[in-house]
Amino acid sequence: MKRLVAFVAVAALVVSACSTSVEDANAAYCDDLETLASALRDFSSLGLGSTFEEFEDSANAIGDAFDDVRSSAADVEGAVTDEIDSARSDFSNAVGDISDADTLEAGLAGVQAAAVAYADSVRTTLDKVDCSSSS
Repeated sequence: MKRLVAFVAVAALVVSACSTSVEDANAAYCDDLETLASALRDFSSLGLGSTFEEFEDSANAIGDAFDDVRSSAADVEGAVTDEIDSARSDFSNAVGDISDADTLEAGLAGVQAAAVAYADSVRTTLDKVDCSSSS
């Protein structure tokens, strides 16, 4: 009987630990999605009066936040990332196309539009994920 009680106690601890880790993984994923959304909002606020350094810092923050989302998504079963991956690719292409634009203003407009689409994909992903219990 003591073995049964001990087994049940250990099993309860294991289930509890797994539950906490699943919750922690989901919370990290949600937090990383929110950070990516925030980085994209910050980028979208840049304009022609912004410095190259501000542009570069903001683009790097988006890249870092994306990497964090991909990393935390790996720990969440069924994590949704396809739409974000596609939007990130479009954003990266738009950034690369700046040098091909007729004017810096046109290039920046293309990047801003891609950033808005990227942010929309993150919001859509957040809507698909239950982040209400995280943070």
